[in-house]
Amino acid sequence: MAHLLIRHQQQQQQQQRHQQTVDRLVNHSNFSAGRTLLTYSAECGDESAGLTRLLLNAGARVWTEAEEGFGTNDVADRVAKELEGSALTWFLRALLRRRGSDHLAAISTWGDGTLHLLGHAAAAISDQGGEALRDHLTRAVLRLGRSERAEGPVFAEVRRRLAPLWAQPLSLKFLCLRRIRGTIGPKNLSDAGGLKRKLSDIPNTMLQYLQLA
Repeated sequence: MAHLLIRHQQQQQQQQRHQQTVDRLVNHSNFSAGRTLLTYSAECGDESAGLTRLLLNAGARVWTEAEEGFGTNDVADRVAKELEGSALTWFLRALLRRRGSDHLAAISTWGDGTLHLLGHAAAAISDQGGEALRDHLTRAVLRLGRSERAEGPVFAEVRRRLAPLWAQPLSLKFLCLRRIRGTIGPKNLSDAGGLKRKLSDIPNTMLQYLQLA
């Protein structure tokens, strides 16, 4: 019995070390630019949706709030660092830079899948994830906006598409997604084959939904 308990404890410690290593890799930022792998993937829109999904399922964060003590002496500095390291900010920036295209149409043709992934992953982090996403989007819009006439409709459409993630009451479907993804954890979410073996009784369509596919 004692042997089994020790073995179980060792397995838990190994899993924790594995997740810490993965977390450091997927959320590591280039300190000169303050960007993570996810920001570069999101910047490519749906052309890189597969990589974006893989990173999010592995535990990548859409944005990380800047902590005090790292050159962030006031609120403005911390907000600026948060936004520059945000995958959502870089997605919006890339959307607005698409020359010769209808930006409103590009949300559907170029970035619909990526916007869905970023929004659901951010809102599913915690019970307050939706409100945090709404506030973060507002800060990103204020940072990027230049012309209300040119960019206002684009930001309004992005906000309309993400609004169900912070509307009250939240849909039962999304509440279940948030709870189950939190229970499964990044280690299992990033292993599609392993997850399917562990949850063999669950239909493939439901497994795909849990992995934001």
